[in-house]
Amino acid sequence: MTICQTCHGNGYLRSDDSALCPDCIVPDEAPQPQPDHHPLPREVAIEIARALITGDRHRAYGPAERNLQAIADLWSFYIDTEINAVQAANMMALMKIARMKADAKKEDNYFDAIGYLAIAYELAQSNDD
Repeated sequence: MTICQTCHGNGYLRSDDSALCPDCIVPDEAPQPQPDHHPLPREVAIEIARALITGDRHRAYGPAERNLQAIADLWSFYIDTEINAVQAANMMALMKIARMKADAKKEDNYFDAIGYLAIAYELAQSNDD
């Protein structure tokens, strides 16, 4: 367990020696895709996705569960069928997967899909259903 050097928040687990918690990490400190398109190790892809959903995306759009519920509510209204936040997260991942068909090398789609699936997993596990 590590204590964040920025917010001095509760302990958190990291697989590296980073001194920042997921709430304080900024995208510039997250591993970055390489411009020469050498394949990234899967651990790095997962870390990039983690940094996006706990840092950049969280700051831009707020808590994922609230944002995905808003998406689910709008889609539910539009198609006259109830959709929950877990389903919305899964469908967002599917959208990213569909984009991979057009450009299988575009890394951003992979990072976003990993992030959406991680959020869907968390939301599904926390549901009382």
